[in-house]
Amino acid sequence: MDPQISFNQVVSRGCGIDVHQKVVVATISGEGLKQETREFGTFTRSLTELKDWLLENGVTHVAMESTGIYWKPVYHVLEPTSLKVWIVNARHIKYVPGHKTDKQDSAWICKLLLAGLLKPSYIPAKEQRELRDLTRFRTKMIQDVASEKNRIVRILEDCNIKLSSVLSNTRTEYKNSRRSCSRNRLGYERFSNREAVSFMGRHVSGQQRECG
Repeated sequence: MDPQISFNQVVSRGCGIDVHQKVVVATISGEGLKQETREFGTFTRSLTELKDWLLENGVTHVAMESTGIYWKPVYHVLEPTSLKVWIVNARHIKYVPGHKTDKQDSAWICKLLLAGLLKPSYIPAKEQRELRDLTRFRTKMIQDVASEKNRIVRILEDCNIKLSSVLSNTRTEYKNSRRSCSRNRLGYERFSNREAVSFMGRHVSGQQRECG
């Protein structure tokens, strides 16, 4: 039989949550509370029931591992409440001596939380997280546009259409500037970068058939 591990209690009432893709296992314990473990689904309705259960029992702190992206829906539901939600690196839990099994993950996390042996990870404020997501999405869109432009240029080069020789910059759009294009090459006297790329894009399929 494994020896019982005991710690001095620092947090009065806490909850340890073991997060999975389809189920969330939560264990509450602390002063005036009988240790209890319940399972909840991962849909918003079930997570709302988890939130109400924690508030009804006067829980003040909640801790869960940063497991993939599964912790985020739980965090989003609990964040607006008065609960202090800690996202803990799994390595910090692993390095604490004691016995931890898959069936008792939530109880072990709750025990470490009450003893003050967990270190919460930094989670930015909601506004900052939204700004980060927006910035990352914008960066991804810019990269996709640049990749698509390069793909068109490569196709045209395969067809011996020297777009890069006609335009000084095939990646940047100029609002007011015009670039002179050879009448013999494209059949048009002047194009902006945007017009040239658009024109060539409409004729890619025809030029590919000719190349074939």
